[in-house]
Amino acid sequence: MTIFNSDTYFWNPDDLWHHCEIYNVKIEDLQLVLCKPNSAPCFDMQDFCESDLPEDTPITDYENKDSKYSVGEIENIVNEFLQKQPMSWSGGSKRVILKDGK
Repeated sequence: MTIFNSDTYFWNPDDLWHHCEIYNVKIEDLQLVLCKPNSAPCFDMQDFCESDLPEDTPITDYENKDSKYSVGEIENIVNEFLQKQPMSWSGGSKRVILKDGK
């Protein structure tokens, strides 16, 4: 959970209670929202190498026939890794309503 439009996140109930004690606020007065996961953007080898390649040259022109993986296979492996878990979290649009003691 997070407080709407803030960078304060709560990973467990103790974090939330601690915040309320420090700032002397009631839980029901906080505008809490559920967090949503943020995934990394898809990896594209052409985009990644673009500034180092000659103009209008595809990265596949540099593929080594002796390489274990093709450019496409490398992209798939990296993208599979990137999508396995969230890279970060941000406030979502679902409101959370809690009351003191619950």
